[in-house]
Amino acid sequence: MRFVIAMTSARSSSRGLRLFVALVVSVSCGGEGATTVPTAVEVQAPDVVGLPRTEAAAALSAAGLSVGVVTEQASDDVPVGLVMRQTPAAGAEVSAGTSVDLVLSTGPAPVTVPDVRSLTRSAAETALGNVGLAVGTVTQEPSATVPAGQVIRQTPEAGAELAAGAAVDLVLSTGPESTAVTVPDVRSLTRSAAETALGNAGLVVGAVTEEASATVPAGRVIRQTPEAGAAVATGTAVALVISTGPASSGFSDEFDTDRLSDWMLRHEVEGTAAQYTVLDVGVTTPGSLTIIPSQTPGWFADGDGPLIFKMLTGNFAVHTAVRAESVGSPGQAPASNFNSAGLMARDPSGQSGPENYIMLNVGTQNNGIPGRVGSETKTTANSESELYLDAGSNRGELVLCRVGDDFISFRFLEGDSGWIETNRFNRRDLPNSLQVGMVVNAFQAPADLRATFDFVRLLPTPSSPSACTPD
Repeated sequence: MRFVIAMTSARSSSRGLRLFVALVVSVSCGGEGATTVPTAVEVQAPDVVGLPRTEAAAALSAAGLSVGVVTEQASDDVPVGLVMRQTPAAGAEVSAGTSVDLVLSTGPAPVTVPDVRSLTRSAAETALGNVGLAVGTVTQEPSATVPAGQVIRQTPEAGAELAAGAAVDLVLSTGPESTAVTVPDVRSLTRSAAETALGNAGLVVGAVTEEASATVPAGRVIRQTPEAGAAVATGTAVALVISTGPASSGFSDEFDTDRLSDWMLRHEVEGTAAQYTVLDVGVTTPGSLTIIPSQTPGWFADGDGPLIFKMLTGNFAVHTAVRAESVGSPGQAPASNFNSAGLMARDPSGQSGPENYIMLNVGTQNNGIPGRVGSETKTTANSESELYLDAGSNRGELVLCRVGDDFISFRFLEGDSGWIETNRFNRRDLPNSLQVGMVVNAFQAPADLRATFDFVRLLPTPSSPSACTPD
């Protein structure tokens, strides 16, 4: 069956021309000769993911489709310029001529360069690797401000945007430019004077060791490495060997000969005034050492009294019997305050720097104790002293003991019932080798002290404070 529908338009001009539009629809009624209404063609969208844009467009065109909206997006997995996604997806049934939207990869997202200045090379490599960058060319140059081995600068600078995997060049510091200097001769100088001389030359003190010397006074440099006159780089360390004085076959002395054996006198070693009027062995009091000091400022920052010593290394316990008497009234305690005698352990470097020592003595002290007479224990660090007074006699036995960093003092004076520990000091600042011996002190004028030492003995090396005193 056929239907014909005719539609006419309104008159379009004065000439009476009519426009006819006819729509003919064929409808099938099941009989022969019927016609069919045309329908849209369906096609399957091809897979264009992973293809370049041009190839993707060709594949879509071949399937009867077209390229729609094209956008871009960063990707760590899809190379730049290739299709990451498509819409509709591959395999979808769409009408012929449909547009397929594409998303193209721009490659990995850009990376912000971190600041690796002042880092070591390994730390800089780690920091760059953590953000997906690599170390490029590495060069070196001296720097007065950046320590050796650290990054002076980088290219590109911090904050720049780079593609992942890009390289950052580094410039590492080799430290300050090295200037050759001549090593000064510090032999025969004290340690502190040697340090000053080396420092003035742009050098530093290296390893310091000690050894006995019959010719170089205790506390002075025997030899140095590198030797004097050598040309070395600024900052080079110079090793020093310090004298402990003459080697001694033994420390103990009963003073039963008319000489001091191999004892050393502080004023002779350090080139200062004698500070005594009498120093006698075996004449004034046979079998004893007698010392009558002149008035001195005492063992404070501004002066020293007489010291007769030998060098001792490591732990020790030194024992003496001493009397501190008035010159004018033998048997009586000195008339003036702080006129006393006893034992001392002293840092040899005190001859050219601040004093550091431990002292134990007996005699007249001051009004801080009844009768002013008794024992004094003193610790002095950098010429600053702490003293402890205990009432007692002006005569008796004393022990000064070292166990590790601890110094322990004991007394057994007339009137004491046994050994008394007077004090204990931890002095880890003191060196392993010390000047140890007999000391006298006439601090307040007029000097009124006759010090008599009956003996000085080195006791068995103690392993603990309880092993310091004689049995």
